[in-house]
Amino acid sequence: MAGIVREAAVAVIVVIAVLAAIIYCGRMRQKKCYTVIWKKPGAVAPEKVMCCYALPEYGYNEYYQERESDEKIKEMLATGEHVLITGITLSGKSRSIYQALAALGRGYDVLIPRLVDWPGVRVPWHFCFWRKKIVVFDDINEFLKKQNFICLFRELLKRKAIILASCRSGTDYDGFYEKINRELAVFAGHVHIADISWEAAERLAAMTRREVPHGFDGSAGAIFLRVHETGALCKSCGEQEKNIMASLRCLYLAGVYKKREIFSTDRVKQVCCKKYEVDCTAYDWDKYLSSLQKKGFLRVLKNRQLWAVKTYLEHSVGDAAANLDGPVARDQFLIDNFYDLMDIFNEDFIALFSLGKQAYYRGMSSQREVQYMMIAVAAFEQALRLEAAGAEDYAALQFNLASAYSSIAGKDEDEEEKAEACRQAVKAYEEALSVKINCLCLFDFARINYELGNCYSILAVRDNKSHNSKKAVQAYRAALKVYTAKRFPEEFARTQNKLGLAFSLWAEVEDKAGNCDRAIESFKKALEMQAAQPETERASAQNNLGAAYTMLAESRDRRDNCLRAIQAHEQAFKVFVKDEYPMEYACTLAAIGRAYYTLSWAENKTENCLKAVKAYEEAIEYRTAALFPVQYASILNNIGKAHCALAEAEENGEKQIKYLKKAIGVYCDSLNYRTFRNYPVEYAVTQNNTGSAYRLLAALEQRKENSLLAIAAHEEALKVFSPGNLPIQYAGTLVKLGKAHVSLAVEADKARHCTRAINYCREALDYYDRQMYSVEHALTCFSMGDAYLLLSEAEDEEENLKRAVQAYEQAFKKSKRLDLPLDYGDALHKLADTFSKLAELANKEDNLKKTCQVYEEALKYFPIESSAGQFAAIQIKLGHNYNLLAELADREQNSRNAVKAFREALRVYKRDIYPVQYASTCNKLGNAYTVLGRLENSAANYNNAAVSYRNAMTVFTKEAFPEVYQVVERNLYRVLHMADNS
Repeated sequence: MAGIVREAAVAVIVVIAVLAAIIYCGRMRQKKCYTVIWKKPGAVAPEKVMCCYALPEYGYNEYYQERESDEKIKEMLATGEHVLITGITLSGKSRSIYQALAALGRGYDVLIPRLVDWPGVRVPWHFCFWRKKIVVFDDINEFLKKQNFICLFRELLKRKAIILASCRSGTDYDGFYEKINRELAVFAGHVHIADISWEAAERLAAMTRREVPHGFDGSAGAIFLRVHETGALCKSCGEQEKNIMASLRCLYLAGVYKKREIFSTDRVKQVCCKKYEVDCTAYDWDKYLSSLQKKGFLRVLKNRQLWAVKTYLEHSVGDAAANLDGPVARDQFLIDNFYDLMDIFNEDFIALFSLGKQAYYRGMSSQREVQYMMIAVAAFEQALRLEAAGAEDYAALQFNLASAYSSIAGKDEDEEEKAEACRQAVKAYEEALSVKINCLCLFDFARINYELGNCYSILAVRDNKSHNSKKAVQAYRAALKVYTAKRFPEEFARTQNKLGLAFSLWAEVEDKAGNCDRAIESFKKALEMQAAQPETERASAQNNLGAAYTMLAESRDRRDNCLRAIQAHEQAFKVFVKDEYPMEYACTLAAIGRAYYTLSWAENKTENCLKAVKAYEEAIEYRTAALFPVQYASILNNIGKAHCALAEAEENGEKQIKYLKKAIGVYCDSLNYRTFRNYPVEYAVTQNNTGSAYRLLAALEQRKENSLLAIAAHEEALKVFSPGNLPIQYAGTLVKLGKAHVSLAVEADKARHCTRAINYCREALDYYDRQMYSVEHALTCFSMGDAYLLLSEAEDEEENLKRAVQAYEQAFKKSKRLDLPLDYGDALHKLADTFSKLAELANKEDNLKKTCQVYEEALKYFPIESSAGQFAAIQIKLGHNYNLLAELADREQNSRNAVKAFREALRVYKRDIYPVQYASTCNKLGNAYTVLGRLENSAANYNNAAVSYRNAMTVFTKEAFPEVYQVVERNLYRVLHMADNS
């Protein structure tokens, strides 16, 4: 029994020992990442917060004079708000943090992370759950440069920790705000430590037995840390000591140091030797370091490391070049320093990695961003060539490399270089994803996929839109596996918005309706997360939703989707008011203009086109050529399209010419900015639009000259669009080119130009079939039918008319399920015209029946309220063909149908508005009544015929139309004679 008890005791002791070892090892790992782990505020020593500045020789004084900002910090912490303290160098930010912690009661625990790369998100367990958690980030902008910091930060927020942070004012704060606070909206504002006056500085100096330094800059710390005495101290240094401090400063500015300004002695020696040509013995080296330590510039640590006072390093210790004034001179000094150190440490993986990250973050807040990013790229690529990275470092290095390339792509104005930078970024992001990601770093996995999607989206705009937009969709969907609505609502919304944009790009080249539906779904999901998004992002999502509805309207439910688009854009106006967001306001106006333009093809063409032009012209007041040449050119292009549509809706020839010439003028102006070299795709689009305008103008004047100009413009577009690059745009250009050849065929070499047009349409149909572009397929068949119809006038009349019928019927089938009323109606109208011509050649009765049947169907798409001209023209043709059919079959019914058609036409052709058309229709109506009177021997029909002839003669008078007057007069005498004998 005793043996069993002994064995059990041993087992318990072993288990306890193992658990203790695990806890101890875990604690030791945590100590590598944290300075303070959940201690009560009163137990936190000042050096844990303030580092060296907690030492008397570096300015620490027990006396502390509270300021207005301290009271505000306490109030915010008491209410559980996150606090960000800002101020100039030596304003006392770190001391404010320490004093705020010291003033807290017992109901808090403090966690202080170290400034290190994070291998994963390991937040120490907080056992005293009843106490509030405070996490301190002194110089939080520096933490941003560390691997996986965002992961850690989010995990802390998730655990309801209160963030107490500091950040230096100026570029450091701007960079921080851009990277963290803009994304997470963590800090509602910031507590700024104001500069102190000279009088307050004198009082503080008197209380602490100090003196206010000459050149006092308003920072309290300057009274205690004698930064302004640096010059005098430097004068007491020897040449080699100055070179050592200059080397430290070079390393500091390039980010090549550990934690908080701890430098490798070996690296300092390398810089001294190679940059400043310092060559001394180990004894002399130790002597110089000892001297600098006595003067307070640095401290010699164990393990061949040096600790230098950051404030001294920032105030140009030992290097005159650092005193350069102005951002341009300072940037050049920093850039030269980066290149010098890259040469020195070309075999040092850690130094290159650190240098690259520093260059990247310098670039984020510099006017010379691209130059800094190129330095980062060079450093990262050199580090990769050394093959010294472990898996996690390798993934981080590739991610940083990709981020630098992405930044270059966002700033570079050369389109080819921008695309190349994107391709390099994609390569690096995918390489980072190829490394097995630690399960605790899923946020980084999502972030890489998000950025990868952004790069593919940029590439999709330039080339291979189908492939790149599809890859962007895949990347965003991968990110959304981590960015769930519950865990990461803001990232979920932002990624859904980007996913919608990727689907919209994809819709431009494949499955337009399907991809627009998917885009709309994504935008709606983004908008569902209203509370998690800044209002500007919600407004942008509304605009994106509206644009997707407008694109969908081109394929389905045109009217309803356009109205939905306009409604979505108007929601964006609630945020994008012109006084606060003039550029976004202009962008929204342009989008509304496009929606009205698209709506014009469904109803009220002239009215909606004028609304579109009004919106575009207001938008262009903000997006001027001088400030926004690309956007200016885009709006000009849209104004041109609206004027072309106005010309098509107009019946007055002079006004049509005016609108078309206006369109051509703005297209040409647009091409001054949309050049072939810089914006090839936009250049080609505008050339196509110019060609279409010339073709429409050719129908009104100078047909041959304008048709040739149209052909030249479309051929210019084909220099950009090819089967391998943007095949759908290539197919669309072929169709437009075919139409231009049909226009030219009216005047010159009809057979040759019509044949070319037919061949262009056939080639385009192959691409539309492959990509499931039903609408474009239908419109191309329509154009091919026009070409065959015109070709029938030159050769093989009957055969080509039959081919025209086939083409129109194919367009009819493709359009049957689509809501494209005007296009569908035009196809039916042309089909009926073709049947009417065929009736003159063969199967007269059968073809006349088909003619009348198709005209009746076409009228459904041209209601009198919105398409009066088309309605009346078709009714006239219908009446004429019913008259012809009445001669062959069912004479009485067909004559009645003819009468009905002519009467319907007279609903449009009023005498005071269309006098000639009115009189001509009255004469035709009289003829139809005459035929009907013969069949029924009806006096009423003869009387109606006589009335119709007399109405015609009110316009066709003997003086104005002598020949027509005689014809109508004979018709009247004949019908009166018939009436007398009936």
